[in-house]
Amino acid sequence: MVLSHGPDIDPASGQPAAYVEEQRQRDLNQKERERLEKQAAFSTVADSDAAQQLRDMVCGLLEGRINKVLNEDPEAMAYVKILRGLKDQTDLAKRAVNTLVQRGVLTL
Repeated sequence: MVLSHGPDIDPASGQPAAYVEEQRQRDLNQKERERLEKQAAFSTVADSDAAQQLRDMVCGLLEGRINKVLNEDPEAMAYVKILRGLKDQTDLAKRAVNTLVQRGVLTL
């Protein structure tokens, strides 16, 4: 005689494992919907004129900070001296920000 043991039970909840998995999947789907809704709401803000002004302001601050490092850090000052000796007249702070953007470190 073969005994049937019934549905698998989730040990943590004591409920049928299939029900627990279904609930877990519903929760994940709900969290994903909420994440997508927040992302959609943020994308409208990120594409606004105010966001562009903020990006421009922060880029200016970053360029200022890079200039400060270029003028105060001995190693950076040595690199600047080499570049100036090679007649590089570019704005090094802007060039650094552009390099960060090209490398994907910074997204504007």
